[in-house]
Amino acid sequence: MPPMSDALWASKELDKEENIEEAIAIIQQAVDVFKHQLKPKIHGEMRTTYNKAWTEIDIFQDAIVALRSKNGEPAPEFNVAKLWQEYFE
Repeated sequence: MPPMSDALWASKELDKEENIEEAIAIIQQAVDVFKHQLKPKIHGEMRTTYNKAWTEIDIFQDAIVALRSKNGEPAPEFNVAKLWQEYFE
């Protein structure tokens, strides 16, 4: 379930008392997603996927540095792997 924007929440009038059941159902779906992600098997698989992605991004960063060095350009000031890590923290 994708996050619901404030605008969509407002358009569905989920702040109104007569729509409380739908609002609670939507909130419960979000809670259920987090509960699912905290299951040890799922959490481990997510960690493995994150680590694999980080490794590939780190290799990509090395390739960027090598290419720029080959072309006589300075290394980029950004680090894609660090940005990836910051995004998830």
